[in-house]
Amino acid sequence: MYLSDIEIVGFKSFAQKIKLKFNGGLSAIVGPNGCGKTNVVDAIRWVLGEKKASTLRSDIMENVIFNGTKDRKPLSMAEVTITFDNNKSILPTEYSEVAITRRLFRSGDSEYFINKTACRLKDISDLFMDTGIGPDSYSVIELKMIDAILSGNVDDRRSMFEEAAGIKKYKQRRKETYKKLENVQTDTERLNDIIQEVRKNVNSLSRQASKTKRYNQYLTRLKELDMCLLKDDMANFSSKKETLLAEHTNLEDERIKTEQAIADSELTLKELKEQLNHIDNKYSKTNNTVNELSQKIAEANRTSAVNNEKLNSYAETESRLNKEIEENKQAIANLSAESEQIKANIQAIEEKIKQLQIEKNSAEQNKQNIRNDHRTISGEVNAKQNEYNSQKTKSESITILIQRNNEKSKSLQIKLQSTEQELFKYETQLNELSSELENIQKIRPDLEIAITEAKSHLESQKIKKSEIENEINSLKQQINDRLNLISSRKSSIEFLNSLVDGREVTKFLSSGKDWKYEGEKVLLGELVGCDEEIRTAVSAALGEAAHFFIVDEKANAEAAIALLQKNNKGKTGFVCRDLIPNAPKGDSKIDSDDVIGLLSELVRVDDTIRNLLRHLLGNTVVVRTEQAAIELTANSQVDRAVTLDGTVFESAGVIRGGSFSQKEGLWVGKKERMKSLETEITSLNKELESFKSHTEKLASESKAIDLHSAEQNLESANRKLKENENQTQRLIMQKESLNRNIKMTQENSSRYLGEISEITEESNKAQIDLEEFNISLETLLKSLRQTRDEMSKISAKLDESDKVLKEFEYKIIQSEAELKSAHADKNRNNSNRVSAENKISERNKELAELNELRVKLSDSSLEISETLAISQNELESSNEKLHTLAHDRRVIAEQYDQYFSEFELRRKEFDRLKDKIHKIDIEMTEIGSHIQNLLEKAMEQYQIEITEINVEIPEDFEPASARAEALDLRAKLSELGNVNFMALEEFETQSERLDFYENQLNDLLESEKILRETIEEINSTAEHNFRETFDKVRANFQMLFKKLFGDDGDADIGLESEDLLESDITITAKPPNKRPQSIKMLSGGEKTLTAIALLFAIYLVKPSPFCILDEVDAPLDDLNVDKFVNLIKDFSTETQFLIVTHNKKTMEAAETLYGITMQEDGISKVVSVKLNTSAA
Repeated sequence: MYLSDIEIVGFKSFAQKIKLKFNGGLSAIVGPNGCGKTNVVDAIRWVLGEKKASTLRSDIMENVIFNGTKDRKPLSMAEVTITFDNNKSILPTEYSEVAITRRLFRSGDSEYFINKTACRLKDISDLFMDTGIGPDSYSVIELKMIDAILSGNVDDRRSMFEEAAGIKKYKQRRKETYKKLENVQTDTERLNDIIQEVRKNVNSLSRQASKTKRYNQYLTRLKELDMCLLKDDMANFSSKKETLLAEHTNLEDERIKTEQAIADSELTLKELKEQLNHIDNKYSKTNNTVNELSQKIAEANRTSAVNNEKLNSYAETESRLNKEIEENKQAIANLSAESEQIKANIQAIEEKIKQLQIEKNSAEQNKQNIRNDHRTISGEVNAKQNEYNSQKTKSESITILIQRNNEKSKSLQIKLQSTEQELFKYETQLNELSSELENIQKIRPDLEIAITEAKSHLESQKIKKSEIENEINSLKQQINDRLNLISSRKSSIEFLNSLVDGREVTKFLSSGKDWKYEGEKVLLGELVGCDEEIRTAVSAALGEAAHFFIVDEKANAEAAIALLQKNNKGKTGFVCRDLIPNAPKGDSKIDSDDVIGLLSELVRVDDTIRNLLRHLLGNTVVVRTEQAAIELTANSQVDRAVTLDGTVFESAGVIRGGSFSQKEGLWVGKKERMKSLETEITSLNKELESFKSHTEKLASESKAIDLHSAEQNLESANRKLKENENQTQRLIMQKESLNRNIKMTQENSSRYLGEISEITEESNKAQIDLEEFNISLETLLKSLRQTRDEMSKISAKLDESDKVLKEFEYKIIQSEAELKSAHADKNRNNSNRVSAENKISERNKELAELNELRVKLSDSSLEISETLAISQNELESSNEKLHTLAHDRRVIAEQYDQYFSEFELRRKEFDRLKDKIHKIDIEMTEIGSHIQNLLEKAMEQYQIEITEINVEIPEDFEPASARAEALDLRAKLSELGNVNFMALEEFETQSERLDFYENQLNDLLESEKILRETIEEINSTAEHNFRETFDKVRANFQMLFKKLFGDDGDADIGLESEDLLESDITITAKPPNKRPQSIKMLSGGEKTLTAIALLFAIYLVKPSPFCILDEVDAPLDDLNVDKFVNLIKDFSTETQFLIVTHNKKTMEAAETLYGITMQEDGISKVVSVKLNTSAA
């Protein structure tokens, strides 16, 4: 395998496409400093995958793209392609020729290709792994790397040994395995945390189950005590309430009488108030008229004074305008005289510019003629110089060819004698290896199939298990959500059940069995469904009607009323469905954002009940603000208005409102809400059962998946394949090495014979060509000197013509500046004259307007005098009317005060009665509140009505003692805290979850064990390969060092630590007669030879297909260059060498020379000479 050619375009100084073709052996790249030789090396390093811009001598990677010159534009792309002849199949691909391409655009985008097929940089790196080829391998050595190999970064030095030992792939595999191990350890830690948390939950649930039993015992005894206390308290409060109710009825009758008397007084006061308002309105209007007339008279007087001042001002303005007109006429006469003088000056300057332009054109033509002559002679000089340089380069190349051929002929005779003996030995070994390799390769397809199946099975199992676990977690979350929702909805139903009418009459009819009503005993308020926003308003508007029972027929109501009368249980209302008449839909066309709508149309009821509500509520609307309610009822737009907080405003002036309990109105629409909640609970229970069933099914499926077994199968298959690959690779490399040796031996034998016969003929021909080139060079040099002298004379003439032309240009610029100034004066003169004429026109126009204004002011003054007289008369009449209205108002106000005193006395009596009733209401409310609390307590705690309590109170029952015992039981229940009634079910679920996680933990621990065993195996193999390679390189280094420095020289390499895969590599070198304390103390040449010895010691163990040396021979003297060249010749049978050099001895040793030149500034070009055939 060897580097066959390289194509470069747009990379650094290679603006144009170049192509270099290489054969095996030694090739050299030569040329002057700065011509771009090292750019060829950078191009090879770059296309092999170099990622550091600094290594390519650039700040950023985009700088490798050709950046242009003064004559060439920058390019947008750089591209390099190298082609390898893979005849020995060193690269792991079926192609015999492999082309690697890399492109870079200025946008920063990169492209990589293998045989014109797009690929990744990683694909290229993998292709060259362990072949000795790469951007940072020992196949590319620069002069600056010599010191780095010996005393620089130890990591770079170690990288060369790892490349030679072929362990980079093992270190990469070890790195990946460590990463897997870290992931497994992370998962193990996370799983341990989860197991610890789940185990804690299991222990907690075990304790909670025990606590639940004690809780139930306490709760049963507490319920028994509470039932007795509730029944006893209810009897006491009911007795007090009946006494207060009788007193309340008497006071209410007296209050109604007083309220009617107050209403009569309010009517009389309202009529008197309206009379007063009427008089006040008339008085206000008349007073406004007086004020307006007074203002009108004052305004007329002010306007008259202003008009007189304006007439005086107009006279002064007229005098000023006439004066300005005369001044502008005089200015126009002066500007006309000045304009004639400016015109004459402009004409003279223009004539002068025309004459100067004619003389300038003549000078420009003369300069152009001279420039054309200069361009012609300059082209001749460049052409002759290029021809001379080309002939000289060819002459030097032929001289080197003749010298090299003489030495090569002697060397070939010696090499030919040893080739035949080596050939027989290689062929015998090859037959033995071929047989062994064939047997090993037969079993490889079966191993690959096994790995593919194991990988597919493991991956599918992992994906399936992960998907199942994710779905189980999602289902558990949904189950918890549904349980919470069901609990919330049940609590809402229990709360709604507790919202019952606490009145005794309602309880009697609802719970008693005496009223034989077959239908459902429902109150009107419970049937009225509505939005939450207006619930309180609906309750307030319905008032007492909300407590009416709904019955089908009149007979049902009569039976209930008779029963109430018989048992003396009070009274209530009944809604008979068969008696409800139809009612038209209410129509409220009030356009206001504060009005929500008619109450009878906002609620959700059946048509029959809606007819009832239309009769009961009438034109009642729901409003957002009290202000809106007041306005609507005050104007009699509606009968009643109800605010959202339950305050009722009636058109008769009555307002009902106040504070409300937290449960006020909550029982309105109770039936509708309970039905909706029960439907939702049924739906949630169905979803819950479905989720639980699906979760159990998935858990069974997850437990059945065995990942550990699948991973073991895959690991076993990989191990077997790896062993097969190692055996195959070893035999292939041995076979390839023998094939290379056989082919190389055969080729060398044939080549030696052919080259010996060609050398003499080639040298004779080259000598004749050399004599002809020398004659041609002398002729070209003489002609070049004559042409240069002629060009110097023309250059002097060109400078003189340029000086004359610049003088004419300066004079023209001066004249044009004078002309521009004269035109500016002319424009200024014209502008001033036009301005003066415009001012005269404007002043004449102002005088005309002034006369018109004087006439208008005189007419206005006359009109103002007439208006003033009329306004004075109207003012006197309005003042008399004001006196009459004031007298009438005093009479009515006295009557109003008399009636108002009587009204106040009645209202005080009404307030006294109201306060007394209110105190009774408070007492009754407190009792009712106590009773309601008892009802709510019974419903909230035990979901039972007090009338349904069938507990018999013991004769020796003591309420105080019972409350103390109940308090003690509640304290015990409180000490127990929250009790989880689902503890047993949750305990079982969490126990199963704990078992699942513990099984997963065992799987992870087993995986960790396998990964650690894999790392140990990788380390063992890599250490063995590294130790074997290191020992070989060490022996080779010592041998080559003595060969380069003599037998007295001594050198060695060593390891600083016992860790073979991480230890730093030390180098010691002691040339003859020297004992340096440090390798840094060696001279530049000694360092170079030491580095070369180390490099080729590695090549002896694992030769790279090619080697690029960039000016590494620069520090060497002639004697050491000979040693260097001889060493390269010895290795050139196995490795292709490409050397960038300035040394003649190195050039002489090369089979092919590539000259890099810059015939055009900044652009590198290639001239090649194949020394063993002919010049090119």
